[in-house]
Amino acid sequence: MIKLIVSIFIFLVFNSLFAEEIIRGVRYLKPNATFSEITDLYIENGFLSRIIESKQKDGIRYVLPSFCDAHVTLGVNAVGGQNHLDSIRTALKSFVFHGFTHIQSVADGPWIHKIKSEIDSGKMIGPKISIANRPFLPKSAEVKEVSDLLYFIAVNKDLTLKEFQRQLASSEKNIHIFNRYNEDALFSFDSDLLQQMRIDTLEKNKILTIHTFADRISILDALISGNRYLAHPILFEMQNEIARQHIQELNLIPLLNVYRNMQLNANEDGLLELEFLKKKSKFFLDNYSSLYESALKVEIEGRELENRKSNYSSFLKFIENNPILKDKMILGSGAGNYLSFPGISGIQELKIFTKILKSNEDIFLIPTKNSCSYLGGSYNGTLAVGKEANLILLKENPIKNMDTLFQIEQVFQHGKPIRFDLKPVKKPSKKK
Repeated sequence: MIKLIVSIFIFLVFNSLFAEEIIRGVRYLKPNATFSEITDLYIENGFLSRIIESKQKDGIRYVLPSFCDAHVTLGVNAVGGQNHLDSIRTALKSFVFHGFTHIQSVADGPWIHKIKSEIDSGKMIGPKISIANRPFLPKSAEVKEVSDLLYFIAVNKDLTLKEFQRQLASSEKNIHIFNRYNEDALFSFDSDLLQQMRIDTLEKNKILTIHTFADRISILDALISGNRYLAHPILFEMQNEIARQHIQELNLIPLLNVYRNMQLNANEDGLLELEFLKKKSKFFLDNYSSLYESALKVEIEGRELENRKSNYSSFLKFIENNPILKDKMILGSGAGNYLSFPGISGIQELKIFTKILKSNEDIFLIPTKNSCSYLGGSYNGTLAVGKEANLILLKENPIKNMDTLFQIEQVFQHGKPIRFDLKPVKKPSKKK
């Protein structure tokens, strides 16, 4: 009897380890950015094990690789406050609910390591988190209250290079410099220093990303120094100041939705956006709509609002005038900025790309292959036999209806369907 019980136990464990998921009757996005014929996808041990022709002809659904978000901040929320644990849990679910299974956390405190551990151990629902080292930030009067737990405050070259070498030795792939020009800064990252840092990152197979905040001098310093990874947009008025080759080589994280949201308040555009999101995303309706509505009440002075609108139009025109940027564009949602809600802002960012760039299947390489490769790790944002099975299942062709991304049917993370109705695993309480 004991042997029988043991045999059954072993059988059940063995089959649970090698359980196979089958997704039937789908067209999936291939690595060459075209949709496949109708196929069945077989998932085993977290990886795509087989892709075969499907016999199903009706009720065809669509599959995309799941998305990666290169720039989020979990410690703050989209209405200007600090996130607490419950709101962080909601934010993490929102990312996955909207198809983002991998994100990069930028400028969060040491507490983010515990959150990452809870997700990795299955105790919390959320995307896989890549935790960036503290971004470098030149010391100036405007950042005197900034915590050194969030940023490395650069005060001189020697200390800056010492911290830089420490970050080069860390496991994280990306190093970030926040480099908006400020005439009152006590220290600056000039083109010579940026060039030296770029060379060192290349030797260590890492990426140096310069966050320019759309500042002209910072953009030119970054490009002159040979850096080709920039965060924040570029004004169209700079078109003739940038060499064509530099644009062709540029890996841009434009954060366009952050700048679009900066124009929104309780005017017609803001209220229309609120109603649109309430209609399209049930998660937004249930969790964020009231916060969004209250945030719209912020006042923006008329001249400032016109400047923001003018700059945003110029940002769009630069990308529209340089469609080659699509090949290396990286999606960063800026979640945590004003009205930039987790996951939702990422889809809004992708929709902006679709409007200003030619809209076909290769637009989905931006949030998948481009962005996931930038984050590093085992998932490179593609679907193929032998590749990690991170994917989203859609009822409609997203090229014909991008808004279907707000209503994803199912998300698979490392081969497992995410169950949002399950409660997180609780540690057993210690007996007194």
